[in-house]
Amino acid sequence: MTLENLRLAKFELNVVLMIYIGLMGIHFLTGLFAFGFISESFVNDFAANSHTFFAFFQLMEFFTFFYKPAAACFYSV
Repeated sequence: MTLENLRLAKFELNVVLMIYIGLMGIHFLTGLFAFGFISESFVNDFAANSHTFFAFFQLMEFFTFFYKPAAACFYSV
């Protein structure tokens, strides 16, 4: 097994673990909602205020589109 294969395997393992932990988090939250530990008003407030959270990521994507490190200029195809 080469070093490249090990790097790829570590990356793939990290991706799979992130997906799994995200799904278990959603599973946990839906369970709390089903048993009544999370109120419907909390879910509505979260949905109403989540646009500010996601707007931050859109803003970061906007800035990274215009900002490219100097090294990226040499490697672009």
